[in-house]
Order: sequence, then structure tokens, then C-alpha cells
Amino acid sequence: MRYFASILCVLLFPAALLFADESLNPELIPGIQLMNNGQFLESQSFFKNYVQSHPDDPRALFLLSMIDWKIMWISSYSKAEREDLGKLIDQVDQSFSTAKDTDVNALFFYTAAIGLRASIATWENEWWDAAQLGKKMKKNAEDLVRIDPENYDSYYLLGSYNYFADALPGAVKFVRSLLFLPSGNKVDGVKQLILSYQKGKITAGEAGRTLSIIYTYFEKQHEYGIKMCDNVLAQFPDNYEIGLYKGINLYYRKQWKDSHDWLQKVRAQVLAYSSKHQETAEKGASAGVVPVYAPLERELRYWIARSLIQMDRYEDARTILEKLANPEIHKPYWIERAVFLSLAQIELQENHPEKADTYIERVLNWSDVKDAHAKAKLLKEKKKKPSTFDLDFL
Repeated sequence: MRYFASILCVLLFPAALLFADESLNPELIPGIQLMNNGQFLESQSFFKNYVQSHPDDPRALFLLSMIDWKIMWISSYSKAEREDLGKLIDQVDQSFSTAKDTDVNALFFYTAAIGLRASIATWENEWWDAAQLGKKMKKNAEDLVRIDPENYDSYYLLGSYNYFADALPGAVKFVRSLLFLPSGNKVDGVKQLILSYQKGKITAGEAGRTLSIIYTYFEKQHEYGIKMCDNVLAQFPDNYEIGLYKGINLYYRKQWKDSHDWLQKVRAQVLAYSSKHQETAEKGASAGVVPVYAPLERELRYWIARSLIQMDRYEDARTILEKLANPEIHKPYWIERAVFLSLAQIELQENHPEKADTYIERVLNWSDVKDAHAKAKLLKEKKKKPSTFDLDFL
């Protein structure tokens, strides 16, 4: 079910960055650009200030709710933050609910707010609520496309839903059917996303981000993934999330040194960004990293270490991995399993099976995530050498 939640968060969260061209106040564009370019703290500050100076603009309220949710989603999730976000979304609903039946722009924002609520419900394991909200969101998205077939930003919402609803694994599709969640179509979804990426006024960046996720994690078409990431980074060079995806695609293309060097560059950008916000930087395992990017920075270090292992630079990889392992920080939620298995791999490579067993048993004592137990058992056999990507956590 955690896998289902992560997919739906990808599916529903970005969908709320949709705006019909006529509805977008040009004064809001800088804040959206900051968000797209990975400058989350600046974007949040921008929209807070805008809301204070334009209290009657519901679009700004919506954008503030979006950046608040994105920061919560990738870094923290407290009860107080959740309550404040709920109140903000309530204001958005109230602002657009009356006009949604006659104003396509109001319908757009109203539908986006539904997507945001569905994403939160999924994160909180409220499956019935998430399914019903998702169904309503899809219907409204279809209405938007039918009303204006040339509103290419609308295709992002529909394309995201169609692709990810169809990409769910078989078991989760069964759960989806029990929850009455509408089905999708991957082929149509990709076409709609490409259309939004090529012709969308506002959603081009988000469509590119979503296509990068699809090519990297779902379709595993890593050559296309690199090209998509390069295209998005040409427009948003400080989008560290896209930078991570490019490095992962290089890794799976077996371009180990290129992946290593690129990910080191992205991590340096994250650290430089964090240095501008020293008062909020994390202490400890990710010292000097702002909390909003601490999980991403840990993942960057993991993939740097994996590239080093593939280049037989075991001692350099061990140094990185041991720092990630102490203290244990399970953000992203899977990373400690990946770190301990990589350390076990190094110990086996250097003929230290007893030490490797210690790491392997730690993984087996945790709950299974991303086939971590299967990977651990493969290492435990020791007689069977893992294939190139057997231990990677994609």
C-alpha cells in the first residue's frame, strides 16, 4: 500500500499546478518559476507576501497551499502543519465553488484543489476518500478538455491520471477496483503529457518533470530519461530533483563516471543553496542541508556511492555509506536498507563475510521495502554474484 501511496502522490500532487492561461495573474509567475526551479523556500516566502498584499486573490491562496504541501511532503508532516494546510484549501474551495459551473478558470482551480485533497488523503491512508476524490478529479479534467480542446495545460491533469492509473501493478489495480477508482491508459497518458509539455503555457515544466519520472522509474527508458531531464534543466537549471533523475539515468546507462560527476555537481548545488539558509540547515548526518532537501541530498550520496562501487572504488563508497548509516535516518523511507546492502556488498567483495552478514541481518529485521529482503537473501547466498543492478533501489 505504501507503493500505491507514493504513486498517487506523484499522480495527484503535480496536477494542482494547472492554470488556464486567462486566469493567471502575471504577478504570480515569479513565484511559480521559483517553485519550478527548486527554490522552495523563496517560493513559499513569495506567495506568503503576495497573499498578505492581495488577500482577495484565491489563486495566490492556492499556490501557497501547493508550496506548503510540497515542502511538507518531502521534508516534514506535523499535525499543526496539516491543520493549517486544510484551512487554506478550505478557503480555496470556497473561493471557486460558486463560479465553477460557469467559469472554466474557476473549474480549473476547483479541480486542482480536489487533486490536492486526494493526495493528502492518500498520504494519510484514507483510501476511500482518495478514490472518490480521484474519480471526481478525473471527471472534471475530462470536462475541461472537452470545453476547450486547445487548452493544452488541461492535458497535463488528464495525462498524469491516465498514465499512473494504468501503471499501477496488478495487485494494486485490484485494490483500485475495490475502491472504485477509474482506470487509465498509459499510451494516452503519455501522449497527453507530451502535448502539455510541448504546447502548455504553464504546465510544460511539470509535464517535463512527470515524463522524467515516467522514463526513469516506470518505463526505464533511460536514454529518453536523460534527454527529458536535459530539456527540463535547460529551462530550470536549479531543479535538483530533475538533476537527481538525470544522474540515475546515467547510472543505468552504465555511464558510471558521468553519473558520479554529475551527481556530485548537483549535490554541490544543494549545499550552495543551503548555505543561503544557514538558520534552517539540518545538523548531524546532513549537516548544512536545509530540511526541505535533506532526503534528496541523502539520495544523491547513495547514488554517488553506487557509481563508485560500479567503478570498484570500494573505499570511497564505504566512506559515503558509513556516514549515511550513522545515525540511521529513514528519509527517503527506503534508503537505510539500500545503504546497508551496499555496505554488505563491499564487505563481500573484500572477503569479509561475517561483517557482511551483520549488515544483511539488519535489513532482514526491517520490514520489506522495494524487495529489500530478496536483495538481502541474494547477498546472503554469497555463492551467486549479483548482476549489475540487482542491489539497486530504483
